Amino acid sequence: MLAAIVLLLVAYLLSWRILWDGVTGSDSPYHLDLIRWVGSSFPAIDWWYRWDAGGVPYHEGYPLAVHWLTVALSRAAHLGLSNAMQLVQFAITPLGALGVYAFCALRLKRPLVGLVAGWLLINSLGLSVSVNEVNLQHPCSQSFPARGD
Repeated sequence: MLAAIVLLLVAYLLSWRILWDGVTGSDSPYHLDLIRWVGSSFPAIDWWYRWDAGGVPYHEGYPLAVHWLTVALSRAAHLGLSNAMQLVQFAITPLGALGVYAFCALRLKRPLVGLVAGWLLINSLGLSVSVNEVNLQHPCSQSFPARGD
């Protein structure tokens, strides 16, 4: 529990601007548009996205899990899509760091190593870097395969 507080505190200290200054990153309008598109058919995802390259079947290959989770958060917490995007943009890296900590503490039985690894993940992926680049496309979203039916 103490490690979670430490990791969240470090994440907040490095990236408080994400929560207070609004949506950041040059790709934000593109991701907001994808979030609106996902939200238009939530909880399902439409097959065809007509606004990119004359039409693209994102449902088959583009990782939309983060966009879907953003819409789910928006609906559950009664937030606007851009506010939910801010929360997701902030939360991705600290939650990844908590996952690294949990793996090291529970599986490897080395909680200090997990705390250091989580801190390095926060520091290197850089929530401070994600202020300049949108951090919605995360490797974690690649683990959700698209259904082909």
